[in-house]
Parts: sequence; C-alpha cells; structure tokens
Amino acid sequence: MSFVLPNYQHARGRHCGSGSLANLCRYAGHPLSEPMVIGLGASLGFIYMENSAMSPGRVFFPRNNTLEQDFCRHAGVKLEVHREKDQHAAWEGARNALEAGLPVMLNSDIYELHYFGSRTHFNGHKTLLVGHDEKGAIISDTEFDEIQHEPLDTLAKARSSKYPPSLAGDSPWYTFAFEKSLRPLERAIPEAIADQATKMLSAKGNFGCGGMDMAGERLGKWGEAEDWQWAARFAYQIIERRGTGGGGFRKMYAEFLAESRELVPAIADARLDELMAKIAADWTALGEECKRLSEREEPGDFSEAAERMRELAGEERAFFESAAKHFAS
Repeated sequence: MSFVLPNYQHARGRHCGSGSLANLCRYAGHPLSEPMVIGLGASLGFIYMENSAMSPGRVFFPRNNTLEQDFCRHAGVKLEVHREKDQHAAWEGARNALEAGLPVMLNSDIYELHYFGSRTHFNGHKTLLVGHDEKGAIISDTEFDEIQHEPLDTLAKARSSKYPPSLAGDSPWYTFAFEKSLRPLERAIPEAIADQATKMLSAKGNFGCGGMDMAGERLGKWGEAEDWQWAARFAYQIIERRGTGGGGFRKMYAEFLAESRELVPAIADARLDELMAKIAADWTALGEECKRLSEREEPGDFSEAAERMRELAGEERAFFESAAKHFAS
C-alpha cells in the first residue's frame, strides 16, 4: 500500500544535511534558510587523518559530524536517532515513522543508491523519506531537482553500508518532533555561535583549530604519497564541491552571520560576517591550489598549500576567539 506525504515541496540544496533540514522545517511550518540551518547546527569543524587503508590515504574534512543533533538542540526540535541491524526492521521503522506524518531522515552510502550513480563510496549522505509505493521508497534528495525513487533492496544496502564515515552498518534513521514554534532566533543564534567557537577551540589532537595546525605541518609532504594526485583532488572537492556550498562550508556560515546581523547586533559589532567571508575566500584559494596540484602529471610542491592551511588555522583561531569573547555561553 502506497503512502506519500501530502503537499511536500522538494527543493534542491547546497549540502545534503542542511538542505534536508531546511526542507523538513519548511514542511513543518517553520521555514529557515539553509545558511541559517548551517549556523544553528554549529556546522563548522575540522579533522585531519592519515591512514593507508583509506582512499585517499591523507584527508581532511571541514565540517563537524553532529549537524542534525546540534541544529535540533539550538532550534528547539526534538530529535531521535534510531538504529537497527536487521534491514527489514530498519525499513519498517522508517516507514512507520513516515506514516506518522513527517519526513524521516535517512543516512545512506551514495555508491549503493541506484538513482545516484556514484562510483565512490560515501556513507554519510542524508536524504528525506517522503513516501513509498510499488516501486520502492520515495526520496527527497537535495542533490537533485526532482523527487527520486529507490528500490527497497538497494536502499537497504545503502543504509546498512559499513563504509565511512558512518561505518556501523546499522541503518540509522532520524525522526523529529516540532513544537508550535522554534526557539526565538535572538536566543538560538548567540548560543549556536558560542557552541561553534567552543567546538573549534577546545577540540584536541587532529580536530578543530589544532587539527588545522597539524594539517599545515603535514600538507607539505603530500607529494611523497603514492596517491598524491587523488589526495589533492579530493582536498579540492571537499573544500569546493561535495555539498559544501564553497569555501569548506565557510561561505554558507558567512551568509548565516550576514542574515543574523539585524537580529543579533553583536555580530556586526565584531564584524564576524565580514571576517568569515574572508576566511571562506581563503579556503577557496586553498582548494584551487589543491586542484592545480592534482592536475599535474608529476608530484608538485605542496608547500604553498601547506602555508595556506597554516594561515587559515591562524585566521580561524582568531575568529573563534573573538566569537567566544562576544558570545560567552
């Protein structure tokens, strides 16, 4: 028996998670821009990794991995994350939640999704389940202009994948409960900015601003790796493409700050939107340098990329120290 959410309006987005949350909020009667979702989700982050078992073996990611949880906490939305090893039970759980009346967020590996056509595994792609029929699941994927259909067998493989970043193979799905209104943005925005600053400044090891320092120290040796070309290409993609909105998510975060200036005057007082726009542009410049290196036939000199990363680490540390000062939690 088929079921489709009535009056659901699909829209493309710039990032799978934030775009899906924006579509979800609009359906629930609480429209927010995608940059506002990025900001309330304290979405910026950084992690540097080297592991020969990965492809590429040297990577960094410029976003945190708790966007959905942080957004809901700041916006005043109740979130439950469900996990199920049994694929049939995982589908039943998601379907039953959908039929209760709200879209259900799914986590999938794009390699296994029939409609996506990817040759690369990425097991962190967020979509919304908005219906089902005799063809299978009806999916709102912000990478596409139109609603997508996915057979249940391939959807099960995509949801239960053990590839990174999800790894667990437990088919997570996310359900949301909204109050009559979201938390007032005048309160939610400062708290989210303070939270974002804390995450970047207090992170240890290869995470946060310290992780950026580490990347700056090690990027110069990327040319020695066997997969140097793929590492450089992936670095460009993870900064400028792959749903970041440009500048390693910093461009959308700058847009969030600009949108919030009138609601929260301290943003303008500290020029946070202007400073983040500059940081976003510098991330884009790093991405372009990585792209240039990836297009060489022989390994090039990664020293300029390393220097750009070191400069970005300093810029971001100064930015988040200023943000923490103006928005002490």
